[in-house]
Amino acid sequence: MRGYWLALAVAVGLWVGGRTGAQDQAAGKGEKIVKVQRVSLDCEKNMLRDVVSRIRDYTGRNIQFADPNDTKLQEDKVTIAFTEVPWRDALDLVTDQVGAIAVDETQDVVMISRPPHVTMSFANTDLKNVINIIAQMSGTNIIVSPGVMGSVNTILRDIPWKDALLSIVRTTGDYAVVEEGKGKGRIYRVVKTQ
Repeated sequence: MRGYWLALAVAVGLWVGGRTGAQDQAAGKGEKIVKVQRVSLDCEKNMLRDVVSRIRDYTGRNIQFADPNDTKLQEDKVTIAFTEVPWRDALDLVTDQVGAIAVDETQDVVMISRPPHVTMSFANTDLKNVINIIAQMSGTNIIVSPGVMGSVNTILRDIPWKDALLSIVRTTGDYAVVEEGKGKGRIYRVVKTQ
């Protein structure tokens, strides 16, 4: 079995003076700490919460679970290896392993969640009806512009609802999905691209 962490190292944005983060925290006063920009990781069957914690510790980024009580997600196992990957891409690779996503809630906060997955099949179905079904299945607020129309022919199996929405909207016409708001106040608007 590979070691828990063979490396979670700095490739760009080295800690000041080449010291570790712990050394900088101990030295502390007046020294500027530059956040890690790239990480390397090699783990086998480690819990997601532990992997995320390591990325958080080494990068200084505010990475949180959207539902802190979702122990099933946090305890999902991750097996992955990569070298010198930008920290945000690394987080996406890790969350993809367990069917989760990492969303930039604000400039300084990244939230991890597992969105509802959808399976659907449509033949010559009105686009607005399909979007309504996705909204109901995902529990999401979606508003469709009056000029958005078309017919949907698709078979999708077990994919995140947002991927389904984006794929259907982009394939059906010259439309885009615009995301507004944060958290529970988030609304998705389907509009014509101009």
